[in-house]
Amino acid sequence: MNYTKKLNKIIAVVLSATLLSACGWHLRGSLALPEGVDNIYIADSSTSNQGVIALTLANMLKQSNVALATASADAQYSIHLSNERLDRRAISVGSDTLASEYELTHEVDYYIADGETILAPTTTARVIRSYTYDRDDVISKNEEEDIIRKEMRSNLASQILNRLRFLGDANIPTAAAPAAAPNQ
Repeated sequence: MNYTKKLNKIIAVVLSATLLSACGWHLRGSLALPEGVDNIYIADSSTSNQGVIALTLANMLKQSNVALATASADAQYSIHLSNERLDRRAISVGSDTLASEYELTHEVDYYIADGETILAPTTTARVIRSYTYDRDDVISKNEEEDIIRKEMRSNLASQILNRLRFLGDANIPTAAAPAAAPNQ
């Protein structure tokens, strides 16, 4: 009897895992890159912000066991970043005429190439977040802003890699259709 309960639990777990993987569900933060991608080149021509998006992309790729190429000629794909922009603006003020809510915007222009062929023309990835600000709790609100900015960088990097995944999946050759049987 006890053996049957254990077997049912194992079957339920395996069935659940199969259903989740079949629907496309995956862990947050995990990368789904095109099949067979071993290395990617990241070029960053942004002069501002010390290339934080390039560093975030590089870290995400390393965590997924994708090597970073030192030149675009050595890579299967190359991601070219430029014009990284950060902005912070007040979007509401309190009765004391001090900002009570801020909006953060982080943008970067990029294009994706496969050797000499540009697969995706220059596009802007953009993330916008807002948060409330409390002058009585400056330290924790500044820490909250730092956390939000880190999440925004990860989101931008994910947008770029999702575009790469879409482009890579679109370029995978499909199996040839079987020849039609002759009419008899």
